Amino acid sequence: MTTTPLTVLDLMPISSGSSAPAALRNSAALARNAEEFGYARYWMAEHHFNSGVAGTSPAVALAAVASYRTAFRPSAELDQPYVSVSADVVVAKTEAAARASAAAYGLWVRAIRTGQGAVPFPAPEQTRAHVWSDTDQRLVADRVDTQFVGTAAQVADQLEQLRDAADADELIVTTITHDHADRVRSYELLADEWRQRRLLSVPVRSTVAEENQPPMTLLGSSPASARLAGSLGLPYAYAHDINALATVESLDAYRSSFRPSTCSSRPYAVLAALVFADDTDAAARELAAPFLAGQVHMRAGNLDALFPTPAQAEDFVFTPAQREWADDRLDRQLWGSLSRIRGQLTELFGATGADELMAVTVIHDHARRIRSHELLMAALGPSSPDRDHLDSIGA
Repeated sequence: MTTTPLTVLDLMPISSGSSAPAALRNSAALARNAEEFGYARYWMAEHHFNSGVAGTSPAVALAAVASYRTAFRPSAELDQPYVSVSADVVVAKTEAAARASAAAYGLWVRAIRTGQGAVPFPAPEQTRAHVWSDTDQRLVADRVDTQFVGTAAQVADQLEQLRDAADADELIVTTITHDHADRVRSYELLADEWRQRRLLSVPVRSTVAEENQPPMTLLGSSPASARLAGSLGLPYAYAHDINALATVESLDAYRSSFRPSTCSSRPYAVLAALVFADDTDAAARELAAPFLAGQVHMRAGNLDALFPTPAQAEDFVFTPAQREWADDRLDRQLWGSLSRIRGQLTELFGATGADELMAVTVIHDHARRIRSHELLMAALGPSSPDRDHLDSIGA
């Protein structure tokens, strides 16, 4: 059907009645199955302040998946495993400035968790004027201590430790600052430090170590982040699963603003989409029910909630507005039987021209989650990813 590489983005979801260790075991099994099905890459997401996912520590999560890497069998599309890990970073010229930005992010997450809705990211002066409670201080301390915060040199040290601990092939970094210009500057500072380390390392590193320098990809969900990725000459991963309304606009903005760089000579757009595939449309919609109920919970500020079980989802009572929102949320993603998903894939690729499709599955039953990935690969048909380009991104 297409030569577009099909990859996995694993959120490591934790369902009600399950646990983080179980989610990590499921992720390890999913990685093994994904390689067997012929998926070209396996991405893992890092999330904090959400009890419904197990990806708070990339090193721990990737260690669980890496334990299966010796069992991976080479396929026609990919001759070796390829593991990516994402990380939030706060980079500034001084450590104090970076920690201040991280503190602001902590307050922003605090506002969301307490049900204040879509609040704006606080400005530095708001952070300084904030009356800090013990809860706020603990939250911010966790944000600063568990993220990659500091000068470009400090964050680069931390990222290299993460890369080595996880044996990662690729790092995806997301900068966190109040001001857009500061975000651009943060990427520039980190990119300059990363390039200098690579150049300085050539005389002392072996060829194998040098080739393992993870490339960078910018992950975003808006035209602003797309333009930023383009201006920096970075590959861009767009979260269609989060903001499907702005997908086409964002990818157009990315390509029109792209400037060739040492990271990539041409635009490379990755599209992350939710997938609920089963033998029938009705069964696929049933798969999506717990996720949609959980999303309604999260929109109300309940980020601590685990993903509901199918029984809990069946008992969930939607308001008319919530039902309309959930139906629209699902219809913009990939769901249904094999034939339905084939049509959706054709439409999605035609509208976006994506270079890579990331499949995101949040499904309660692990066996049916694996089956969903298998059906998606069957719907896409045999693929021949441009492996040379995948390897060269970030080089």
